Amino acid sequence: MLFMTCLPGGVIGKGGRAGQPLVIPTASLVGESSYRILCWDPIEEHRRKELLEREPTEKGRAEARQSFNGPPVREVKPADYRGGCEREGSSSTFFLFGMFPVTAPLNPDYAIGTAVQQLEGDTMINIAAWHEEHLYSLMGRVSVVTIRGTALLLLTGCIVESSQISPSASQTEILAAIEYKRKECGHSPDLPLIVPVNATAYGVELCSISIVRQKCPFHEYPLFCLEMYNIDIPGIGP
Repeated sequence: MLFMTCLPGGVIGKGGRAGQPLVIPTASLVGESSYRILCWDPIEEHRRKELLEREPTEKGRAEARQSFNGPPVREVKPADYRGGCEREGSSSTFFLFGMFPVTAPLNPDYAIGTAVQQLEGDTMINIAAWHEEHLYSLMGRVSVVTIRGTALLLLTGCIVESSQISPSASQTEILAAIEYKRKECGHSPDLPLIVPVNATAYGVELCSISIVRQKCPFHEYPLFCLEMYNIDIPGIGP
């Protein structure tokens, strides 16, 4: 162990999960505010990448970027959220010779901000934090605090909720998810997946997310896609 400390980055001492001392409590308070959970959308990210690759000129690519209107994220209602959209941010301080801080002190607010800003959100809930010490021989050490949580977009004004989605929009979303997974796995199920006319937005979103997240091989559609056909799966759905 003593020999390893003479090599840059030779030792990393990881601390345990920490609670409120590392976070600002108000960051996780939303009160009675209406909000949506922000999830990074790999399907939309893939669509944008392909769109840019098809543009032959820099001017065309610049115009395409302007049409993106923010990062590729999906807004999910709290009642429909099933996890998997957590984001991380970090803040660090370097201690020269392990004793003298020469950079800005640890800032949990900054760590939260970097994670939330990636999705252009407003705040974060379900926050967890942990601390690490990175030792760099005699030069010193780096103290790192990492924050992980769920980014939110706060809503203002009156929102009219609708559980329905148009047939064309629902079919487009499912086809995009299938195409994304087909390119990743190199194949897809032989039978097409036809979205019913009366499909709910929740069922379509659950099916498309399940398709993207399932592991290869991609020979069958996920069981969760039954929700689109109003077939209730025990323990799943609103």
